[in-house]
Order: sequence, then C-alpha cells, then structure tokens
Amino acid sequence: MPTDTPPARLVLPGDTERAASLLARAFADDPVLCWIYAGSDDRLRAMTGFFELAVETAVARGHAIRSAGWEAAALWAPPGASGVFDAERGARFGPMLVAEIGVERASTLGELSELMAAHHYVGDHFYLPFIGVDPDHQGRGRGLEVMRPMIETADRNDLPVYLESSNPRNISFYERLGFEVQAQWAPTGGPIMTGMLHRPGTRA
Repeated sequence: MPTDTPPARLVLPGDTERAASLLARAFADDPVLCWIYAGSDDRLRAMTGFFELAVETAVARGHAIRSAGWEAAALWAPPGASGVFDAERGARFGPMLVAEIGVERASTLGELSELMAAHHYVGDHFYLPFIGVDPDHQGRGRGLEVMRPMIETADRNDLPVYLESSNPRNISFYERLGFEVQAQWAPTGGPIMTGMLHRPGTRA
C-alpha cells in the first residue's frame, strides 16, 4: 500500500447510511447475499437495509472502519461480541427479512445460520463479518487499508482474526494477507462459504 495513503478512520453514527450504501454496492453480486435476497423485489435496497443494521452494530461496538476517501469499509466485532448483530439489531433483522422475502423463504435460511455457527472459530478472536470496496475503486489496495488496523490490533493482543468468505474469488486476497482456509460449507441449494483464520503474528 502506498506510504502516502491517508490512515483509515472510524465510521461515526452519522455515517451509517453512507457506509451501508457503500457495502451494498460492494456486495451487489455476492453469491450468498444474492441467494438470500433472491426473492426480493429490489435486492440492492434490501441489502442496504441489512447493512444499515450491521453498520449500526459495528459503530456501537466502535469497530466500523472506513478508508479516508470512502472507497472501502470493514465491520469488525471485538472478542466476546462475534455476531453480525447485537441483540437490539438482531431482533429487528428477523421481521425485516420476513417482510422482504416472505416467511417461507426466510425459514429456509436457518440452516445457513446453523452452519455458520457450527464452523465459527472457538476462542477469543476478532471477527470480520464484512469488508467491501466500492466497485469503482477495487484493485487499488483499499481493502487492505481497512483491514490492516484491526489485524495489527489483534496481533498486539496475541489474538487471531476470523472471517467467512462468501465469494470464492476473494479467497486468494485473504490468503495473501496470511489467512488460512479452515472449513467450507454450503446450505441446501446455496453457495459455498469458506471460514478463514489469521493467526497472531502472520504477516499482512
């Protein structure tokens, strides 16, 4: 990454909509989110609503990071708070999902949550639920810009970082940062997800 790149910054409460919109664009063709929202009349709008709750959670935890120019954002969870949502936002997400894709379709997604929970890293760690780069700025090091601060924080605390890659084309990027594949799984009729771990001290 260029040495003159401005440092990454925290996403503030007033930035929620902007961060959610950025992430929705970044994940517009993501296999897992496209599968989840396959029945939505407006998938991008639905994804934006989903990311608003995820951003709110990460901001409340003090672990939402963006690049200086708003090209990328990453949502992190510190040790002991490894879920995508906190309790408040999780309670809001269920009814939101049902309203978007219907109760029957939403009920089939329980398997995905169970698989993710079954493969989630056990032990203290930092969790990276989402990292996204605006499609117009991909391939310029912005993803690393918003990942490096928390990886360095994890290293200083001698803790690993865990993530699930929902898109196979991103696995090589994570591997270059020192992440190792731990497991792969797929819900019935759904796309493959890959659990990956960055061990303390691994160069990023």
